[in-house]
Amino acid sequence: MQRPDDADGDLAAWAEVELNVATLSRALDARRKEETYLRTILDTVPEGVVTLDPVGTIELVNRSAAQLLRKAPEELEGRAAEEVLDDVLAGPRRRPGESNPFYRALQLGLSTTDTVELRRSHERLGFTVEYNAVPLLADGRAQGAVVTFTDVTERSALEEFKDQFVSSVSHELRTPLTSIRGYVETLAAGEVGELSDEQREYVDVVHRNARRLEELINDLLVLSRLESGYLGVDEQAVDLEPLLRRLAADLGPVARGAEMTLELATRPGIVVAADEGRLLQAFSNLVANALKFNEEGGVVRIDLDATDDAAVVSVSDRGVGIPADEIQHLTERFFRASTARSFEGTGLGLAITNHIIVQHGGWLEVESELGVGSTFRVWLPRSSTGGVHAAASS
Repeated sequence: MQRPDDADGDLAAWAEVELNVATLSRALDARRKEETYLRTILDTVPEGVVTLDPVGTIELVNRSAAQLLRKAPEELEGRAAEEVLDDVLAGPRRRPGESNPFYRALQLGLSTTDTVELRRSHERLGFTVEYNAVPLLADGRAQGAVVTFTDVTERSALEEFKDQFVSSVSHELRTPLTSIRGYVETLAAGEVGELSDEQREYVDVVHRNARRLEELINDLLVLSRLESGYLGVDEQAVDLEPLLRRLAADLGPVARGAEMTLELATRPGIVVAADEGRLLQAFSNLVANALKFNEEGGVVRIDLDATDDAAVVSVSDRGVGIPADEIQHLTERFFRASTARSFEGTGLGLAITNHIIVQHGGWLEVESELGVGSTFRVWLPRSSTGGVHAAASS
């Protein structure tokens, strides 16, 4: 026979279980309501939103993202972001190591922004999107990430029209400009009579500005051709050490003329699949910029290093630096940092450099501190066999 105190204990235990079940049920119900509320909010957002867990698995896909990616949410949720999104985002997984947007967000806690053409199995989907991969940080560590997509197809079409217009105008300007330079050089050479000091000063001003205008037109044409895809890349196996030594030799006189030191630190055997001429142009732009903005009598340093899957070329100076809120705009056409406006330039060099690097499946990073200097770091997929592979383009 059960004693009264045992019965009371059982009753109390049962009541506690019922209370716990009721509490758990209310908590689960509240959680379901929160999830429903969150999904409802996300589904009303016009931008595509994809959330990732700490290991890069897709947790949630909103309606706009599913429509842009032309995949049902269940095709995406629960799968690795790199595997599923790599195809439609035209190859972020091909960006090696620390330049990979998912790795940067989840492992380094860094954001990535890029504009890409959506594809599926090499078939264009007809959309151009700007995507952002942003880490969700807690106590300094990434607890996941949010990838957002914005349809910029119309904006891209307008930019393409503008590029075509700029290219056409640039072509039309080259002929009269060549004529102007020819006549000015004839005057400066004294072939039509000796010039007075005042006349020579005027001719020098015209000649200098004609040269600057010619540089601008040439840069516009190169950038227009790069953006339109007319300037492709002829990839070969390129050993970066001799290429950078040649670059240092070519720009050494410029550095010495400015009373600066150009230092080079390389490693042998780092090979990439690249168009050597285009790559040399990109690195030349970076080194020329470093020399231009460096402190008087300072050092510009070129470093070549590598990870298992990427070659890394860094160009560092001790110059004026770049404000942190302006770094993200450096590769935009005609953008010039507020600290660079007292220097001559077209504002197109970094845009051209970035396009060349992206054409090679690479990535450009910038670190800078005002009054201390800047480092421009180029990541390129490494070719272990020296073979040629298809370059990624955006």
